[in-house]
Amino acid sequence: MPEKQIKGIGGWLLLYLIQLSIGLTIGLISILLVIFGEAYFLDSNPEIKLLIGLFLGFIAIFKTIKKSKKAKNWNLQFLWFLIFITFLTEAWKIFHVDFSDPIKELLFIEGISTIFLTTLHSVIWIIYWKKSERVKNTFVN
Repeated sequence: MPEKQIKGIGGWLLLYLIQLSIGLTIGLISILLVIFGEAYFLDSNPEIKLLIGLFLGFIAIFKTIKKSKKAKNWNLQFLWFLIFITFLTEAWKIFHVDFSDPIKELLFIEGISTIFLTTLHSVIWIIYWKKSERVKNTFVN
């Protein structure tokens, strides 16, 4: 009896989509709070970075749900964007820390941990998108 192909939105791919949906929802709420003046960011022009991330993320979800053959590329682009933009944003904070202030010293630790965790998280999903049998079998059309 031939082995059943792993295919479709399920397993780790479903977990990825749930996680991406939650992240995009939080991002959308964040941008709305900034627009309505209920929140602010420490870095300059975060709205542009957040809007680009939301745009890439929503296209990645749409392409994945539609099982488009371009889903893999869109998701990989989104994940690389996350690494790049997190590094830029957090590096700015890290290099502008005043170490004479213990509270601001926490920004340094937060920046390093954010870069590390975002990169680790994204690299795990990049490897998944490149190596997964489910991805290969689902996004072939």
